Amino acid sequence: MSEEDKWYEIIEALQGTCNSLPVVLDQYGRKDLEDHMPFLQTLDNVIFLCSCCGWWAEIGEATESETGEDVCSQCADELE
Repeated sequence: MSEEDKWYEIIEALQGTCNSLPVVLDQYGRKDLEDHMPFLQTLDNVIFLCSCCGWWAEIGEATESETGEDVCSQCADELE
């Protein structure tokens, strides 16, 4: 398994949860990725942390709220 494949495994473990990045990285024994820009850029290209509900969602669900923060489509619907 390549290093990038491991990154996607971690990202997949985050998606659809409200777990924090440090907790999941610790579960995978990869605390070193917490400040690793290539990993963080990959993470940002795939999922985002909804500023409203705190869940990790696919980047395609991101909607900008009135305050300029990214929220998931479910929260965006509720805010309208």
